[in-house]
Amino acid sequence: MVLVEELDALDLLIWLGGGAAVARRLGCDQSTISRRSRHCQQVFNLRLQRHPADWPLEPNNPLLLLQREVHQLYRCRMGQQLRIDASLLAAPLLRPAPPEGWIPGHLDRLGWRRPLQLLKARILDAWITAMGQELSWLDRDTFCALPLARTPLLLAGQPDHPLLHHGQLTPGDVRHIPRLAPRQGRYPRTEALLGDWRRLTPSQPMPEEERAPTPASRTVRLQRPGPGDLTLHYRTGFSLANQGMLRALPLDLGVSTELTLVLRRDLLVQPAAAVLIEDLRQRVLAAARHQPDLICRT
Repeated sequence: MVLVEELDALDLLIWLGGGAAVARRLGCDQSTISRRSRHCQQVFNLRLQRHPADWPLEPNNPLLLLQREVHQLYRCRMGQQLRIDASLLAAPLLRPAPPEGWIPGHLDRLGWRRPLQLLKARILDAWITAMGQELSWLDRDTFCALPLARTPLLLAGQPDHPLLHHGQLTPGDVRHIPRLAPRQGRYPRTEALLGDWRRLTPSQPMPEEERAPTPASRTVRLQRPGPGDLTLHYRTGFSLANQGMLRALPLDLGVSTELTLVLRRDLLVQPAAAVLIEDLRQRVLAAARHQPDLICRT
């Protein structure tokens, strides 16, 4: 057995990736985080080594998994220190402050493999993605995907982008314009819905950060565009309404994205889950009053 604070230090380090971020959320100094984490690793005989930008999981340690299950149940029953994260396009739903009792992650990344790994390991308690349309293959015995809202996928550019002043556009009008996008195959269903026009000009791949020991478990962090940059970026009206850098092109891509909450299925019976779902429902309803293309699904 380990103390709650000790396993918190280890698991938040794995989730957030750095002692400073963990210390801010737990209200202590980095040396305390380091000491607690080391003790936890000694108890469970762990040999964790950061791999290039994050910490690996220990899926084959049954005692550690049982301990995490107990600690997750404790967090749920206390309604405190629950952990939630969101992909970049879904992050505005958790701003300016997360739901009461929840601590947020970095809220600035894309990718789904790492969040699902953290959910399965009970390090992360809830995750919101803007690409719920990609989760049809999800293991429904382990996870539950709850649609929150649907909104069109957009292409956006800098306020001085020349295409913003050309009237209604078609995909053919943007096929030769530089475009930043996840690597091909990351979101296959969305790629198929977008069609073939994208292949005429391959996209510029987003810079990737290794977030797990294998290449299949990567997450990416978006870079902020600079002034005068003609590169186009995928966004939604919901995400654009919460930042001032980019403007949506007058272009209908014909693709909808789904804001979706993902939880472990066994957590749905916990009162904390019901409170979270209702909180997010109210946030979506409030956002929809200002965003007509945000269609509530709850």
